[in-house]
Amino acid sequence: MIKELKKLPALVDAYEKRADKLNEKLQESRRKFEEEQDGLGETVRAALEDEIRQYESYVSQDGARRREIVNLKPLGAAGIQYAEGVIQDAEAVIEYIDNWEPESENDGLDEEELWEPVKAKWKAYGILSLGIEFGVKDKEKEGLLERIGDLASGGLLELVLPEGTVLSGKMLELGAAPSASREKGGERLKEGLEESDTGSGSWGTGSGGGGIVKGVRSLLDRVIIGEYAIRFFQTFSKEIPGDSFYELEYILKGDKEDKANLAQAAAALTAVRQGLNLVHILSDSAKRQEARALAMAIVGATGFMPLVTVVSFFVMAVWALGEALLDVRELLDKGRVPIFKTQDQWNLGLEGLLNMGRNKSLGDKGITGSGGKSGTDYKGYLRILLFTGYGADMIYRMMDVMQINIGRDQPEFSMAGCACMVDMQVQAGGKHVFFSTGLWKSQSGDGGLGYDINMEVSGSYLDRE
Repeated sequence: MIKELKKLPALVDAYEKRADKLNEKLQESRRKFEEEQDGLGETVRAALEDEIRQYESYVSQDGARRREIVNLKPLGAAGIQYAEGVIQDAEAVIEYIDNWEPESENDGLDEEELWEPVKAKWKAYGILSLGIEFGVKDKEKEGLLERIGDLASGGLLELVLPEGTVLSGKMLELGAAPSASREKGGERLKEGLEESDTGSGSWGTGSGGGGIVKGVRSLLDRVIIGEYAIRFFQTFSKEIPGDSFYELEYILKGDKEDKANLAQAAAALTAVRQGLNLVHILSDSAKRQEARALAMAIVGATGFMPLVTVVSFFVMAVWALGEALLDVRELLDKGRVPIFKTQDQWNLGLEGLLNMGRNKSLGDKGITGSGGKSGTDYKGYLRILLFTGYGADMIYRMMDVMQINIGRDQPEFSMAGCACMVDMQVQAGGKHVFFSTGLWKSQSGDGGLGYDINMEVSGSYLDRE
């Protein structure tokens, strides 16, 4: 016991050094939290504040738990002194027994009685404690939750594919694609993109790959180009014709293997849904309490609050992931998933989550909430990915798909040989602001107070450098 107690001062010093480092990080987190908390709901804000406070209790100089730990130094020293006193009493008993000689043949030595004061004193020794019971108690539940993460990272696509899906095995030929020519003309492209950042320019195509993208990279571009992609390019279906491929998924991810593009798109959607589902859990006090109860069972502790908090967040993150896997399967099966769910739209309970890990599958198709009936469909979620992933790479891959599709009927077709053109005529009618009375009148009957606007725009751009 004395040997262990003598280790305490060094352990407490090491704890304080680590606590100071963690406290610096925690204060950074608090600053960010305070900057962004106005954008959070009241329930989420309170939950995060509670988490931060629990950690601060352990790392702040004036934190209650840290003071308790620091106080182990003098308590340890007192414990050593107490133990040494018990040892001295025990040695005195031993010495008495060793040196005892009976005065007569009938004299006896009651050793048990001699040891009673020593035993009583040792029983009264105050064991140092922080009210903590260490260690993972329910390893099975912990393992089941970890298995869900392993399943998602190891073969997510197979988990979320709806029953009856025939996966595409197509490999895209991209050697002559616009994206390949872009890689060859990277320096010219870079110059073109720098020009586009000034807010002017036009689009064109060229055999060297330069000057293809000179668009204004604005919010409007993202919306319009994303909508164009959603409207005109194909996406995942359970059965895809032999000459087709996952066009939108390729535009998003750019892998020559069709299956890989679908897998990466599914992973991206899972990440989006996991984040949104986690927001829902943090906003739902009942779900947070369920997660905390499971964390308490896993940790096997009632007093080690930060560990319980960490495991609670782990439970909530895996819970959000399990729900996200169900969401993506629903989307791939032509269902709908709300962006922000209500309690009625939530599908997966904690017992179902554990069964997911136990069975290494998502289970039956049955949905317990109202998911699949309302919300956003698969293309709607791809619209989000197109918007956030907008850039030159995506534009080039759109042209790749155009070239592949047109090339089926025109084998010699190449985007590099195309010209961007506009030929537009506009006619508009209006009225003079200060000379017109009443509502707008027809162009022929307004007494000459109205006027016509005729405009023609014609231009083209061809880059054959």
